[in-house]
Amino acid sequence: MVSKKFDVEDIQLLMNKKNNIRNLTVIAHVDHGKSTLTDTLVRMAGISSKERFTDATKEEQDRGISIESTGVSLYFELPVDAHPLPANSEGSAFLLNLIDSPGHVDFSSEVTAALRLTDGALVVVDVIEGVCVQTETVLRQALSEGIKPVLVVNKIDRAILELKQDPEVIYQNLWKTIESVNVLISSYRGFEEQEKDDWMVDPLKGNVVFGSGMLGAGFTIRSFARLLCKNQAQKQDPEVLAKKLWGDHFYDGKTQKWTKDPSFVSGRGFCKFILSPISKLMTAVNKGELELVAQLLSKLGAKLTKDDQKLQRKDLLKAVMPRMIPLGQALLEMVVKHLPSPAEAQQYRINLLYNRTEVNEDDEEQTSDKEIERQKEEDQAIEAMKKCDSNGPVMIYVSKMTPAAEGRVFAYGRVFSGEVKKGQRVTVLSSSLIGSKTTTSAREVVIKNVAISMGRSFMNTNSVPAGNTVCLDGLDKALNKAGTLTTSSAVKIGFKSMNFAVSPVVQCAVSVKNPVDLVHLVTGLRKLQQTESGAEVKVSESGENLVAGAGELHLGV
Repeated sequence: MVSKKFDVEDIQLLMNKKNNIRNLTVIAHVDHGKSTLTDTLVRMAGISSKERFTDATKEEQDRGISIESTGVSLYFELPVDAHPLPANSEGSAFLLNLIDSPGHVDFSSEVTAALRLTDGALVVVDVIEGVCVQTETVLRQALSEGIKPVLVVNKIDRAILELKQDPEVIYQNLWKTIESVNVLISSYRGFEEQEKDDWMVDPLKGNVVFGSGMLGAGFTIRSFARLLCKNQAQKQDPEVLAKKLWGDHFYDGKTQKWTKDPSFVSGRGFCKFILSPISKLMTAVNKGELELVAQLLSKLGAKLTKDDQKLQRKDLLKAVMPRMIPLGQALLEMVVKHLPSPAEAQQYRINLLYNRTEVNEDDEEQTSDKEIERQKEEDQAIEAMKKCDSNGPVMIYVSKMTPAAEGRVFAYGRVFSGEVKKGQRVTVLSSSLIGSKTTTSAREVVIKNVAISMGRSFMNTNSVPAGNTVCLDGLDKALNKAGTLTTSSAVKIGFKSMNFAVSPVVQCAVSVKNPVDLVHLVTGLRKLQQTESGAEVKVSESGENLVAGAGELHLGV
């Protein structure tokens, strides 16, 4: 895997190659391994070796769970053995704008905010627990936003080492998990029949990764087929072998031929050539049988080093497994080849996300020459977004406000068209519900600073073009929670508001012991109302300050 720790110039160059950008959110049920998988990609990009890197707050680190959605931009080059490159790509370097989202239901609003900014979803499912309630919730949210999923079936090491399951049992569980995910995709996507095959997950297509985030090991069917063919005395085409490594394809050891006869179930391709070698290797490591470990590794083109021999069990597994089947490489290849670029995704997503101003033809004011001209200009802005045109008017959707150092608040959003620059004047459109009617307010502001989210920090830059995520400073007094930014005077409403899966239904009163601290409490509550997507702050009739959240855990943090 070719990767490096990039600087602003590297990122800026790739930001202008819209076909080489992938915007994705990692989604899953709580404790299914999202943050661990994200760490694998962060380490591979050379940014940090810290565990749970995207858990940026002390609260997250102390509790060991993700509470807020955190973005990070990663630079990678697709290795030669993973070629051919996707159509329309410009070179082998790719930029992944990745957002790690929470898995607990109380923080579902953070998932919604993250999904609005991305085009793809890395769905993580624990092979032991399977598809859970929150898996369905976040996948439904993703599909409603027009976001394409790919799948990671995680924690295979637990099935082998903890539950000691037979390879055929593991295969059946994997198959059921994939089928469950496809049922959800089919139910909630609502796509045309011709789109169906493109959106469903299938190991033979390469949009399913099997692995262990804890060990940093993983593979697709195709990547494992390449590994097998590379280390066979008699070479064969990996694409041909890959088709035999999933489904009802069985290998008859006596005739050395493939068959579909289920009586040869012990010779199922996936079990015989993938799961069995992995299971034998993990078991040998766990028992400390180093000679057998070395022998098994050599069959798959890897070696047991002197340093490896000093390690035991889990530490040894973490050393040798990624060397044989690196999870990061499998994830990168899947994301690059099976998730859409902004140039592709915005063609179909804009109709779902954008709220074009409705025209009442019976209203003379709305059919005047001036209004018709405005409508034409708005339509041009819509076309610019569909084309992901950096030369069009600036159109940005901000999905959340993020607290930063020195009391600052960054607006975290996605540039759908145009190029946002430091010092640029934009119009902020924010919607609010008054009674049963939604009203939109407009206010002009100047962008003080433009930055890129890097997990626990921000990287300053002069501008960010269409197709990328961005952090903007200077909007804290003009924007509450979310809204549209534009340089087009024709845009009156902007993007549609997000639909949250949970509502702030649990509330409590907050107060201060010392009346002198009341001003600090009010300031803090205002910032909470602005930066917390799923929270609501209000004053009761009796004058109490009330904070409402999605659940007790939400209120507790």
